[in-house]
Amino acid sequence: MKVMKFGGSVLHHEAGFQAMVDIIGKQQDKHILVISAFSDITRKLDRMMHITLNASYEDGILLLNDIIQYHEMLSSLLLPHQERFHIVLERVSLQLQRLLKGISLTKELSPRIHDVILSQGEVLATHFISELLDTHGIHAHLIDAGDIIITNDDYGSAKPIEHMISHNVNTVLIPELQTHDHIIIAGFIGKNIHGDCTTMGYESSNLTAALLGSIVHADEIMIWTDVSGIRTADPKHIPHTQCVPTLNYVEAQELADNGLKLLHHWMLDLPKKHSIPVSIANAFDDQGEKTIICNRNEQSTSSIIISNPLEPSLFKHIFHDQQENMVHISILTRDAMMIQKIYAMASELAMQHLIIIKTYESKSMHHIIAPETCSKVIIHTLHTMIEH
Repeated sequence: MKVMKFGGSVLHHEAGFQAMVDIIGKQQDKHILVISAFSDITRKLDRMMHITLNASYEDGILLLNDIIQYHEMLSSLLLPHQERFHIVLERVSLQLQRLLKGISLTKELSPRIHDVILSQGEVLATHFISELLDTHGIHAHLIDAGDIIITNDDYGSAKPIEHMISHNVNTVLIPELQTHDHIIIAGFIGKNIHGDCTTMGYESSNLTAALLGSIVHADEIMIWTDVSGIRTADPKHIPHTQCVPTLNYVEAQELADNGLKLLHHWMLDLPKKHSIPVSIANAFDDQGEKTIICNRNEQSTSSIIISNPLEPSLFKHIFHDQQENMVHISILTRDAMMIQKIYAMASELAMQHLIIIKTYESKSMHHIIAPETCSKVIIHTLHTMIEH
């Protein structure tokens, strides 16, 4: 059995949906399919709420209409029989209209309502995928994530309660796998013990996949995305990156803790505990390069660069008067020569450009904090070092 997760990086245009159908159609064993909201829908739902709260109900409805029309377009393009999905779409639209009206009247947006609204992207996505697979002769059973994933009450960043999830998997999900080859469940969302909807934080669909894969002792947890594995740098900004074929759990956790978006920072604990491999693969090239995270002892020889906007509050003690946006660049490497070059380059740039560059080391990660204006130069220089 495998657990496969498909998210918005794949599910946002016709080619992505077809790629997913092709991958699932090739499988011979049973699968749990974890689905997250399409494209940019979660962020649009979030913006819709805050526009309603801070501007007007009418402005919020305009964005809601945009979300609904997007799903209508997908259904007209990909679903020959749209009736059942349109019933779900209309129900979600009416619910969101009522919730937006309440926000507009009270001028309040509670964390609980925030999570209810955010969850609707996953509700629409899972129902759509169920209909799409049925259209292609792949019959999958849809399970409400709230019937399986139980969390605490920290709306927006809820923590899963493992023993309760394990109980639900064994009493609800596994019996369904006896009669269905494919189970569909939403990532990102769950319910607390009171039955209220919760969300586990952005990018937490990978966490859902890791939880379920670990509890059912899956052969593999597969994260399908639009890049061929974990690369030596972000391929959207650096040409000719290299795939890192394997990482151990410790290395992968360091990357997750330092902002690698392909990995949720909580997701590796259980796969590590149960020695379940986690693969990162490209849905548009399913036979191509991929990264496998597994329980091996040797450490990767690859160097990996991660770049993220800096959270200012974390480094107030370093940059008291800095007005420019700062970037946090992290490099995973154990190559002594590479480490020496990193710090030499940072020192040289600081002297040449009279800019503030702060370097430090944590575990196997080496960090450069620099103004946004010179961050691209630094990243390109670092990757040139890796290539050579």
